Amino acid sequence: MKEIPVILMNMNQKRPSQPNFTHIKDLIDQIIGNCRICDNSEFIEIQRIWADKIRADIAENAHPAALKNGILYIHVKSPTLIHQLRFMSEGIKTLMNNALGDDRISGIKFKIK
Repeated sequence: MKEIPVILMNMNQKRPSQPNFTHIKDLIDQIIGNCRICDNSEFIEIQRIWADKIRADIAENAHPAALKNGILYIHVKSPTLIHQLRFMSEGIKTLMNNALGDDRISGIKFKIK
């Protein structure tokens, strides 16, 4: 009769090291790291300009969320404010580009958050 190998591990034994496996945290950090902009100082500057140059009542209810491919995404708290900001978008774009020193922002999109 052939002996059957024991494949269950005793609960008191340490699990053997698995050098071929990668910890999930390392994988997530790598994936997220690839998605982020390496240097977000430009976006931090946009947020600072927004806080300084935009009227306080608007800045309290709308804020820059992202800058992707020249489009500035603004999160807004109400549809009424989005409607108002759409009329002001060219002026906001000009104001932001003048403060940034060049034409980094080619358009603005608004989203309710």
